[in-house]
Amino acid sequence: LFWELASTEILSLTIRDSVPIFGRWLIEGSPYVVLLDITATAWSLDRWKTELWDSCAIGIPWYDREANDAVLFGFLTAWFLGEFAAQSEEKPFVLAFLHERLAG
Repeated sequence: LFWELASTEILSLTIRDSVPIFGRWLIEGSPYVVLLDITATAWSLDRWKTELWDSCAIGIPWYDREANDAVLFGFLTAWFLGEFAAQSEEKPFVLAFLHERLAG
């Protein structure tokens, strides 16, 4: 079930110019993993920063690369999980382990 829903969502995101990679993590238990490329959605940065400001009054300086990357990662992750949940026949219980590599 996860693979079917994830593959549909990955195709959907790929069509929208984001290129997620789906596979297995090479650790004990081999859990599924979805890698999201934040550079593929950099064109959305200004729109997402505006949405963040409008909804929470949180401003991100244009020159703060790490903060900009965090905005891209957060919105892309929310987009992926939201679409994944919307495609489920029943309301899913979603548990995500988020491991980002934003350090230089």
